[in-house]
Amino acid sequence: MKLEKLCNLKGAIRFGSCNDCNKSSKDDINMVRITFESSTSVCLCNKCLNRLIQNSMIMSEVLL
Repeated sequence: MKLEKLCNLKGAIRFGSCNDCNKSSKDDINMVRITFESSTSVCLCNKCLNRLIQNSMIMSEVLL
């Protein structure tokens, strides 16, 4: 898995919208693209990325 800030990318790939809330990359300079090993990628704004991280931490605590 690879995480990249969209603002650091070149060309059209630096634009996108959050897959969760549909916020535009023009409105969030901290938006990231997560690329999985299968070459599938998703974009998440800063708010949705932080929520994903928090939910992942909660799930890992529950599973332990």
